[in-house]
Amino acid sequence: MEKEKSKNGNKKTALILAGVVDVLIFAALLLVLLMPQTSAKSVSPDLDPDFQANADSYGMEEYGIEYVSDATISYSGGSVTADKAQGDEAASQTGADSDGMIFPDSDTQKITEAQMKETLTDSETTRLAINEIYARHGYEFTDPEYSDYYNQFDWYKNTEKESDMDKVNAMFSAVEQENVDALQAYADANGWS
Repeated sequence: MEKEKSKNGNKKTALILAGVVDVLIFAALLLVLLMPQTSAKSVSPDLDPDFQANADSYGMEEYGIEYVSDATISYSGGSVTADKAQGDEAASQTGADSDGMIFPDSDTQKITEAQMKETLTDSETTRLAINEIYARHGYEFTDPEYSDYYNQFDWYKNTEKESDMDKVNAMFSAVEQENVDALQAYADANGWS
């Protein structure tokens, strides 16, 4: 009789445990069914067209170089505006006279055929226009004519030098590469190569 009571007690305990497990499984299934369904979404950057041309060069900042400007930046909650400093405006009006560059904006703007026809009148000027893009990235010229020319300008002297032309080419933005190609094609068309 004692054995029978013990068996009945074990059966009751087993049934209670099975019931508890069933309740827990049911609760877990209920939670899964009631939880909001989410699907994995892929997020990709949506670049503004103004930045698309230079997208390949993002993240290649030179942290050892100090960039100085007299421009005033103001933030008004949703937008940032920059006012050109007086010196910057004067430099853009005088062009190459102020900093030794033939096309000072060749790193951000495509050089047009009209600009080339107006500005590039000989082989020497065309070579300087091509080389200034390299110089902007610190290419160390082996030809004394170019190294002497660019070393007279602070923007070049203060740039870390690189003698490997392939490494310098890799630093070009899409706009700069297009400008080098266009300037070289212009030199070829005029027999200045």
